[in-house]
Amino acid sequence: MTSDLAQARLALRARLLGDVTLDTSSLKPYKMGIKRGSVMAHAVLSQPYFHNEAAAFAYVEATLWPYGPVCPHCEATAEKIGALSARTKPSKKNPEGVERHGLRKCYACRKEFTVRVGTIFEDSHLALHLWLQAIHLLSSGKKAFRRATFSGCSIAR
Repeated sequence: MTSDLAQARLALRARLLGDVTLDTSSLKPYKMGIKRGSVMAHAVLSQPYFHNEAAAFAYVEATLWPYGPVCPHCEATAEKIGALSARTKPSKKNPEGVERHGLRKCYACRKEFTVRVGTIFEDSHLALHLWLQAIHLLSSGKKAFRRATFSGCSIAR
């Protein structure tokens, strides 16, 4: 009976994971191994924009501005916008200052902006890659996402 249960779990797991090859030679109840060198399903949360701030800015910029940046103040297009590299003021915690990712300057209205301006991320102190993780987790679940998952995060408070 336990081998039937293990075979059923093996079949279900193979159907859910797709092209993953499972090792059935040493199959024991409740223990299923994956062959070495088998192809694993690629995890969505392993994308670089979920872990790297510069990649997160590049991803959101490509999504919001598919034809190049647009100034949120005067709506000038990419011809009058330049990229800047800047850092915040030095502090005890960051003596060199923190890099300001995605900083741009509109030469039509002479104002600086990032992709955060005019969005829900504008006044947030959370890093953009954390916002992308939270949005992905909240929107990808079939059932309502539990608040307990964010219990260690400052979003839940």
